[in-house]
Amino acid sequence: MAPILAELRKEYEGRVIVEFIDVWKNPAAAKPYDTRLIPTQILYDREGREVWRHEGFISKEDLIARFAEVGIE
Repeated sequence: MAPILAELRKEYEGRVIVEFIDVWKNPAAAKPYDTRLIPTQILYDREGREVWRHEGFISKEDLIARFAEVGIE
């Protein structure tokens, strides 16, 4: 997932904040997000509310589709 997230970070710069948390290096970082499976992707709205969550691998194309569903062009 890391390479996909790096690509999305560049492609959506200024529109989306893409953050990668390496829970292998920092296990405590997953706790606030209630992460049960790695990888987990979470989308938040502008107010910080979770609007979508996925556990497991997801393709770049599917992530872009989810962006569109929540109004990110």
